[in-house]
Amino acid sequence: KVLLKFGSAHGGRGYSPFDQLDIGNHVAEIAVARGGDSFHVYVLARRSVDRDGVAKEMADGVESLRPFCAALPAGEGGVFDLVALRPLLSRDEIEAAHHAVHDFVFRYDALVLLPELHESEPLFALPGSR
Repeated sequence: KVLLKFGSAHGGRGYSPFDQLDIGNHVAEIAVARGGDSFHVYVLARRSVDRDGVAKEMADGVESLRPFCAALPAGEGGVFDLVALRPLLSRDEIEAAHHAVHDFVFRYDALVLLPELHESEPLFALPGSR
């Protein structure tokens, strides 16, 4: 078993938002070539708060995540099994109407939507940092 962490644009299988086969796809291909499989998880907070207390809305503004944010009460998080949605999103009329959601669901297996993320404090200050 191996756990790898990549940025969200790079971690999914298939073509990335940059229209290239990125590292997440290579991981999936290597797993299959070795007789295994891969499980791709997308983790994002609905809102982030920096050390100065300034909040920034994150997930609610991302087109592919809007249906998932709408399914949860404001300010709450949840876990979604994206594999279960694939048969529904494979229908032509649904895929055409929800193209961004379709691509997201086929790139990742699960979505972990956190309610809020706070910037961490460094363990020690590096020279030149705040």
